[in-house]
Amino acid sequence: MVVVIFKFLSGEDLNRSPQRNICYNAVMAYQAKNKEQGSKMHKLNCWEIKKCGREPKGTKVGELGICPVALEQRLDGVNDGKYAGRACWTVAGSFCGGKIQGTFASKRETCIGCDCYNQITQEEGLRLQTTREILEKLNYKILSVGMPLILRTQKHEELRTNIIGWKANDYLMAQLPDTKGKPLSANEQCSIRYLKDGDAYLFETKVVAVQNYPCPMLVFKYPAAVRKMPLRKHMRFRTSIPANICCSEKGTAYSDALIVDLSMEGCRLKIKTSHVPDIEINNVYKLKFTFLNSVLEDIDCVVRNINTTDNLHFIGAEFSCPSPKTIKELETLVDFFQKYQFDISPFY
Repeated sequence: MVVVIFKFLSGEDLNRSPQRNICYNAVMAYQAKNKEQGSKMHKLNCWEIKKCGREPKGTKVGELGICPVALEQRLDGVNDGKYAGRACWTVAGSFCGGKIQGTFASKRETCIGCDCYNQITQEEGLRLQTTREILEKLNYKILSVGMPLILRTQKHEELRTNIIGWKANDYLMAQLPDTKGKPLSANEQCSIRYLKDGDAYLFETKVVAVQNYPCPMLVFKYPAAVRKMPLRKHMRFRTSIPANICCSEKGTAYSDALIVDLSMEGCRLKIKTSHVPDIEINNVYKLKFTFLNSVLEDIDCVVRNINTTDNLHFIGAEFSCPSPKTIKELETLVDFFQKYQFDISPFY
């Protein structure tokens, strides 16, 4: 079953072989099994076990703020928890034992003796994602040298800089920006934003040191948690779905179209330039494609942008007034990808 599902998700064309039905049945059985298991047991997150009240809308948020554990989206799903709710011992800044905890290295003994940690490790057994695995997931390619950052402090609305290096769980270094006559100082609190794969990310930190010579740079405390703030209204998923597109007025079908990403509001198509010589922005086209047992056809799409490279058009299209039936089928399709598509980490 694993092999069949992998072939399906990797974009292999199963439309013309018996594998398509095998894949569909396997996935549906897997979905039903997961749903049944999920209904039997809800695994508690650390804030439910400890009753600390620091989860979003928790009773202690007004007094102590939201715990970084409940915001750490990079660990969502680890040990079947929400965010880092079942991997809390790896997140710096949690509030346990009546005080703010530091990095895993500094709070290791406290966590190993914690009833929450012991409950989770006992429940997961051999399925437990180890501390090493979790820390690798947190730190793997979280940053890249040269990545543009937007820095904001109480004195500065917006300062632009770039990453020049870091030491995981310790510090982050960036070029010293033009502070417009308002120099930054050590211990100054700030928020940092950046863009990755069409989404915005935000983390809170503080300035550790400011260096002007010989290399002008800022040193920040390494982020304890990073929040994702989608720029799009709907989640967008990478796909590899064969499709047909035709001009609403001319009715001319274009073959070799491929839907390379999809959301409830639109999609991106890859088409050979030789097949679409007269395509224009704001023109309306009709889209048709088949996925599993669903045939979606006559979907009006408005072309919003066109990018051309290597004799291929990449066309951004917005669905225009889809019918209730089409909306329902798109919701089913998007729900499928949410459940079965491998997550594309914002830091990869």
